[in-house]
Order: sequence, then C-alpha cells, then structure tokens
Amino acid sequence: MNKKGRRRARQISLRSAADSPRPSKIRKRNNASSNPGSKHADDEEQDEASVLDEIPDGPLEMILSRLSVVEILQGRTVCKRWKNVIDSPTFAKFHDLTNASCPEPCFMLHWIVGRHHVMRAYFPFADTWRALPASTIQPQRSGYNTRARKNLVAPPIVALRVDLSRFDRGFWCVHSKYFGPFRQTGRRRRYRTLSDIYGFKLTVHNPVSGWCTLLPAHPDPQLNSHPQCGVSVITNSRDRSFQVLCAGVYLHNYDEEAATGEPAQCPITLLFDSISNQWSRVADLPLDYLAFRGDDTKQATRADCGNISYFVVQRFHQLLLLAFDRDAGSWTVVPGCMPQQESSYMFDAITLVPSSTTRSLILAFRNGPVNSLFSGQGLFPLIFSWSLEASPDVQDWTLMDVPAPPLLNFPADYRHLLFTFRWYAKGDFMFFTCTELWGMGALIFNLVLRQWKPISIAASGLAHPFDTIPQIVPFEVQLSSVLNLSAY
Repeated sequence: MNKKGRRRARQISLRSAADSPRPSKIRKRNNASSNPGSKHADDEEQDEASVLDEIPDGPLEMILSRLSVVEILQGRTVCKRWKNVIDSPTFAKFHDLTNASCPEPCFMLHWIVGRHHVMRAYFPFADTWRALPASTIQPQRSGYNTRARKNLVAPPIVALRVDLSRFDRGFWCVHSKYFGPFRQTGRRRRYRTLSDIYGFKLTVHNPVSGWCTLLPAHPDPQLNSHPQCGVSVITNSRDRSFQVLCAGVYLHNYDEEAATGEPAQCPITLLFDSISNQWSRVADLPLDYLAFRGDDTKQATRADCGNISYFVVQRFHQLLLLAFDRDAGSWTVVPGCMPQQESSYMFDAITLVPSSTTRSLILAFRNGPVNSLFSGQGLFPLIFSWSLEASPDVQDWTLMDVPAPPLLNFPADYRHLLFTFRWYAKGDFMFFTCTELWGMGALIFNLVLRQWKPISIAASGLAHPFDTIPQIVPFEVQLSSVLNLSAY
C-alpha cells in the first residue's frame, strides 16, 4: 500500500472513532447513609467536645487567656475542623471564663490613591505606626478576595461610613448612602436621593472571618429613603448573631402637592435582630424637637457602656444626654446638669468616649467665644469628665485641667482653621491634627497623665499624602492580634 492509501485508511479510522459514542462516566455520589464509616453532624460535635475535654483546665485557660477574639476568629478560617472546635459550646464556655487582654486604642489614617487604599495606624501605648491591610476598612466587591495580599480594592459605588467601635470583636457596620441630582419643583430645587429608588443599604462586615451580610430593608419606604439619622450600634457575641440600633430624627420628603412644601420631622428608634432577620420599632424618643449632635464622620455622638448607649442631643440650643437601654428597649433623659456651649457651633464635632482605665465618660467640644478667636484659645476643645463609679445615675461633670499644648504657631487670623482643626478620642488618648499648622505632624494627649506628645505622621509610599485629606478613624484593637503588619 502506498503512502496515499495509508493516509486514506487513517482518515477513515479516525472518522469512525469520532462517530462512535463515548463511554459514559459513572459518577459516584457520596451518600452518608450508605457509607457506614461516615459520621453525622451530632457525632462531629461530640468529637470536637471530646477533644477539648481531654485537655486539662489549667493549660486550656492559659492558652485562651493569651488569645483575643480576633485571633480566635482567624483560627476559624484555617479549616473546617478548627471552625467546628471553636464554635463548640465547650470552647465558648472556657473562653468566657478567662480574662482576655484589653485592646489598645489606635488612630487610623486612610488615604485613597487611585484604586489603592493606604492605611496607617498609630498605637499610642507602643508609640509606633503600623500598616493595615486594605480589607480592614470596607468589604470588597464580588470577584475580589477579602484577604487579598495587595492593597487593591474595588472603588465603592457609594460613600461608605464605617463604624469601627467594635473592632475587638471583628464586626463592622457600613452605611451606604446614594446621592442624586436635583429636580425643579416650581421655584424650589429639590435635591432628591437615588435611595428613593434603590433603598438604604446597611451592611455588616467582618473582615477577620471574611463574611459580609446585607441587612434587609425596612418595610417603611420613608425610613429606607432617608437614612440621615442612621446611627448604628452593634451589640454582638462571638458568633454571627448581632443587633443593630438605628436612632435619630429624619425628614420627610418634600410634598409636591402641599402648598408649603416644608419637611416634617419624624423621630425613630429601630432595632434589627439577626436571629429573626427583622426590623422592629422598640421605643420612641422621650422629647420632641431633638437634633442628634454628630462627630466628624457625621454620625451621632454616642458612647457604649455595657448595655446602655449614651447619645448627645440638642433641644432649643441646650445640650442633653439621652440613654438607651438595649435590654429594656427604652429611652431616658439622664438627670443632672450637662456642660453647655456658650456659642453653639453646629458644624463642630462633639466627642463622647468611655475611658476603661478611669471608668468614666469623656466629653469634649469647642466653646470659644468670638472675641477669643484671634488669641488661640477657642481652637482647642474643653474636656470634661464624669465618673460612672462615683455617680452612675446622675451626671456629675468636672472640667479637666489641661496644660498648654506645644507646637502653638497660630497665625494672626485663624478662623478658617475651625474647619480643618480636628480631634479624635479613643480610650485614654486624644489625637489632634491640622495640616496648615503642623503639616505631617500631630498631637497626642493622654487623658490619664494629662500630658501632650508631638508625633510625626508616617506615610511612606505617598508622594503628597495631604493632597487628599485622609479619613481618620479611631478604634481599638489588640496589637498582638494584628499579624503580619509592617512597622514604620
């Protein structure tokens, strides 16, 4: 047979092999009931409990006392067996009996450079700057790894406001707010929000374990379209069960059919329970015509002390302190005299933070009269302290004797600095920053020792770090649990 004939026969054989049906693959399904060696869920829980029961109480308590909640949540992501062991009731019982170390306060500076998020955190106790991963501040979009090694995060579609008050437990509360263009209504321009169409989205994000939960919308469309009052307090445990409190006063939409077209105030108090996955109205505000005073992030000034959350409100140019009991679900006006502002600057931030060392509440606000704006006295806030041990039910504020701060190089007229001079408080420290005064520097004030300390902001890798104003977020974290972070 010549070469042409052999090539012809080969083509026929290949064509016949292609036309022949392929053997079907038989896929074996693993059936737990048919396999006698498989274990049920109850048997797995008993195995994890038996593993912990075999360890003596002394070494187990010693191990758990050195682990923070963040480290335990990180251990849940190792493998399925570790997750089952940590989630077992026996492990939770041992961990609740131990005294975990207290988290340290820190102040994080967040820059957005293109698609990159650069974050530097200053720890006052250790006097060091550390870099935080990009997944610390916000959840990433689908398709991006939450634990990405690069600091490349998808840019958010909407403005995110983050609540980092519970970093020691690894939970975040992210507010998403939509802004839309205005439309003409007669002679009035009405700035409508796109949230009337899409609704108000509230997301709980845990970057330690990597899960992100989108809360359902409230059935009332007015509450979904106006989240300006959205104050979120997360009360959580070690597992994924949590509660979200939204309290405040929002404004109705402008009524186009009405003659006046003025907005109407509506106070609300909503509580979300993750177990029932529903919103519920728990209580009404005790007084009318209240305005929740906000901090620098435009969220209401509050302080969480156990099961009670304190809020600073203003009524007819008078400051009041409200207390919300999350167990009873009721509002009360805290009796006693609260420090007042001689000249109320509504654009100023009011700081209210609990101090774990002195077991007291710290209140700070600017109270400078107009004639002192040229002397440098009205730029720094007044700081008050209220001991919760001495007077737990009645307000008893005392003015702290603060020494003169260093680095005071004020210009002749510094009234424009009222918008750029900012302060933040967490734990026993306050962080003061002003780019026009100190540039890449800041001041740290120790509330316990009453001492000032100038520091320099470490922002390596940024050509012009203050071309865009960074977002400064105070929160608490255990320094030993922040793993694989580079120090500056």
